[in-house]
Parts: sequence; C-alpha cells; structure tokens
Amino acid sequence: MLDETVVAAATRPVAGDGFVGLRHYALVALLLVGAANIGDRMVLSLMLDPIGREFHVSDAALGLLAGSVFALFYAIFSIPVGFASDRLNRRNIVAGAAALFGLMTMACGLAAQFWQLVVARALMSIGQSGTEAPSYAMTADLYSPNQRATAVAVLQSGGSLGLLVGLFCSGLLLQHLGWRTTFVIAGLPAVLLSVVLITTVREPVRGHSEGAHAGAAPPLMTVAQLIVRQCALVLLIVGVALACTGAYGLVSFLPTFLARSHGLTPVQVGLIVALLFGAVGGAGLLIAGKLSDRLATRNVKWNLWLPSLSLIVGGTLVPVLLFAPTLAMALAAGVPAIFLNSMFYGPTFALTQSLVPIAMRATTTAILLFILNIVGAGLGPLLVGWVSDVVRVATGDDGLRWALAVVSTGHILGGICFAIAAQFLSADLARVRMHDPAAAEIAPFAK
Repeated sequence: MLDETVVAAATRPVAGDGFVGLRHYALVALLLVGAANIGDRMVLSLMLDPIGREFHVSDAALGLLAGSVFALFYAIFSIPVGFASDRLNRRNIVAGAAALFGLMTMACGLAAQFWQLVVARALMSIGQSGTEAPSYAMTADLYSPNQRATAVAVLQSGGSLGLLVGLFCSGLLLQHLGWRTTFVIAGLPAVLLSVVLITTVREPVRGHSEGAHAGAAPPLMTVAQLIVRQCALVLLIVGVALACTGAYGLVSFLPTFLARSHGLTPVQVGLIVALLFGAVGGAGLLIAGKLSDRLATRNVKWNLWLPSLSLIVGGTLVPVLLFAPTLAMALAAGVPAIFLNSMFYGPTFALTQSLVPIAMRATTTAILLFILNIVGAGLGPLLVGWVSDVVRVATGDDGLRWALAVVSTGHILGGICFAIAAQFLSADLARVRMHDPAAAEIAPFAK
C-alpha cells in the first residue's frame, strides 16, 4: 500500500525551507511537469492545417515539424541529460528544463517564417528532453519495485492530463484567438511549474526504495555494455520504439484526419482528441499500472505479457477507427483502441528501472527515450506525412487515412517484441542481481 511516509532527503525539512515534500506530493509535481511537457508538445497537432496554410508547406514538411525536428534534438540531448541525472540534482534539472521548454513554446507563437517555427520547436525539444529521465529515476527512488508500475503509471498519466486539458483548451483558443496566441498561453504553465519544483520539492536519496546506496554512477559505455547483454531489455526498447511509432503518428495526425474526413471544427476536434488520448488513454495507463503490479506478484513476466496483449488487440482496432464510414462508428472503435494501446507505457518503463542497477537508471531511461524519439517520435509523424503525400494522387483526402493505417501497424509489432522479450526476463533480472544486490527485492517474483 502507498503511504504518506516521509522519504529521506526528498521529504526531510531543511532549515529555511517553508515546505515539507511528501513523496506523493513530489510525484504529483512531476506528474504536472509531464502534463505541461506533453501538452506543449502535442498542441501543435491541432495547428498543422492553419500553419500549413499560412506558410504554404506540404504534409511531409508538417510531419517533419511535428515529429523529426522535435525527436532529433530531443534524442540528442536526452542521453547527456540522463548521464547528468545519475550524478547531479535531478530536481534542479527537471525545473530548469521545464522553464526552457515553456519559454520556447511561447516563442513558437512569435515565428514570422516557417524556419523560425522549426528552430523554436527544436529548442523546445531540448528543454523537454530534460524532464523525463530524471523524473523516472526520482520516482524509482520514491517507490519500491512492487509499487513501481503503479507509480510510473501515475507519473505517465500526466501526459494524458496534458492531452486532455491542453488539447481541449487549445482547441477553444485556436478557434477564437488563432494559433499564435494559443502557443503563447500554452507555454505559461511550464514556467510556473519550474518555480514550484525549486521551492517545494526535495531531491530523493538514490536507492532509497531498495534500502541501499546507489554508489558511483558508471561510465556511459559501461551502461551500454550491460544493456546489450540484457536480451529482454533490448527487445523491450525495440518494442517501445515500434509502438511509439504508431502512437506518435496517430496522435500527431488524428486531429487533421478528423477535420478533413469528418468535417469537424477545431473545438470539436480538440474535445474528441482530448477525451480519447487524455481521458481514455489516461485510464488505460493507470489501470495497466495497477493491474501489472498485481499480476507481477504471481509472475513478473506479466509486466511484458500485459502490454503485448493490449497492443496486439488495440493495434487491430485502429484501422476500424480510420475506415469507419461515420464519426460515431469511428469513436466506437477508437475508445477501446486508444485504451488498449496506452497500456504498455507504465509496465515497460517501470520494468526498465528493474533491469539495470540503481546507479544506471537515469542513463538507461535516457537511452530508451533516445531510441523511442528517434524511431517513434521522429519517424512516426514523418512517415504519416510522407505516405499521405505519396498516395494522395490516387486517393485524394483518403491519403491521410491510408497513411495512418500503415504506420499504426507499429502497435502490433511492438506487442510481438514484448511477447518475445518475456522469454528472457528471468535471466536478465538474475544478471542485474549479480551486479546490484539491492535489486534482490524483485527476486521472489522472477518466475
């Protein structure tokens, strides 16, 4: 059971400080930063059509802006951020990064030319690369392994909250104030949250949840060498990257698809997408985290079996959403599709923390995020835009429909990778215990 225990340095009062940070409070603060992160990142998806019309650019160029430009800089900076997070104060890294991406989101609204928007988007991605890896590492230090999937799912639900509130509010702002003002307003919360983090959240002690000291962080090459020896971890990373290719492609272009194919207004699109990816997707995240923690007490492989099943079933429902003749039928398929396709995040990211020694967690998460963003966020939207442009000659406005269907197969391929990874999981966990005795807490469940 999660309690309100005060956790070491994360929760110890310090002279001159006016706040005592409980671990749940720290988790909520990180959740809100994640909400601002995803909200600022995905608000662009509502603006692709008006931006394309104003700057006279193709779907491929919009896919480059929505995915590849962001993913390239995010990925490049995520590894040094993770490396620093295993050595420096992670709270300060998250706070500084939040301030940067909030300011750069606001700068997007000031772009006079398309290349200026690209530059602002790139700088925003650098800021956002600094929040995720240290947040996951902090959460792992606040919650024990048998609580971790739930805690990570709660942390990741910030993304769903960001989509729910951000897309709905942005749809209203876009329709009444235009895309430039929407960007400026969207960036404000992240700047405010950076101040909240600095003044109210304490840095947790590394290794606290396992009752051990993390020791010195190893060199990057040592982390990489361990990862490539972990077959389950390698397949997990590949599976996450493939699933995110489908996920980022879908979330980036589904608003445009709904507007083009079903004739919806920005407010209608914002509401539908916010409910699908925010409320429904968030429910999938939270339920999967709790269910995974419970099933893993019987067999730790459920941390991979559950995401595998959910992605394979959910992936088959995406084409039904896309090719449904009416909006009602599309939403009837979209609700279970988004719910199931959101269930892989918590269990897999939590399991990543258990598949490496304590001192390697932030760096390993950064490597996962690097690959996820290069392959998933980088290629997903770009492939959707490119395929849409290629097939538009033959299919007209249905080009985007076919493009989304092709790229969404990444969900199914990711699920297959997780199923294969489960076969190597017990051996990988045993290898971690040899490197890091503190990880022995998960041993009873490694069947």
